[in-house]
Amino acid sequence: MPTAEIKNGVVVNSKNGPESKITSSKSKEVTQNKLGYDAFLKLLCAEMQYQDPLEPTSNTEYVAQLATFSQLEAMLSMQDTTTTNMANSLVGKIVDVEDEDLGKLVEGVVDYVKYIDGKAYVSVENKLYEIDKVKEVIDSTYYEATCLADALTQKVASLPSKENLTPSYKNTINDVYKMYDSMSMYARTFVDKSVIEKLVELKELADKFNTNVEGEQENNKVEETNETNQTSNNENQTGESTDNSTGE
Repeated sequence: MPTAEIKNGVVVNSKNGPESKITSSKSKEVTQNKLGYDAFLKLLCAEMQYQDPLEPTSNTEYVAQLATFSQLEAMLSMQDTTTTNMANSLVGKIVDVEDEDLGKLVEGVVDYVKYIDGKAYVSVENKLYEIDKVKEVIDSTYYEATCLADALTQKVASLPSKENLTPSYKNTINDVYKMYDSMSMYARTFVDKSVIEKLVELKELADKFNTNVEGEQENNKVEETNETNQTSNNENQTGESTDNSTGE
């Protein structure tokens, strides 16, 4: 465990000489390593060594400092444990991570978590990102519901208006409506009300087109039947007239 060097009551960096003081902003050793018990005890001994003999520090204050340090170390340890648990829980989740190379957010599934020098990295789209780069975690059910809602919205937008609707769109409208009908109630909540209203209206009009076509087909069948019957009657009448003429 790294320790700090004490000279003349000042904490210095032993690597760069006594004139290079260790600071949290300029020293890599401090930023990369936590202050351990050994370093704390050295600081405590230096404080005792260089204290004012006329106003010495009481034993109670030393104990209080030690207790405070112990609490701080426990909090840091708990924070590390929390970060580790959070990182591990992201595996299989859909996340948005900040990609500094692309300059934008990247969306994908966390494949695994890797720890490098005590720091957690998540793998998204075959690339490692620091855990701090995770900007959003998306629930899989929510993600699926919003994707379905977006897909339905795009399909309805591609349909014609009711003024331009023709029977040729009947099958397309039925397919889109089946897609909407198969969606869960939760997924439907992400679809705008105007989109649903347009789809329902087009479906009703398409069904009327279908009814009209069937009615016309039925009328055509009736007319064909009537024409066939009329032709048969005419043939029968012609045959009777011929028979009568032959008899005479």
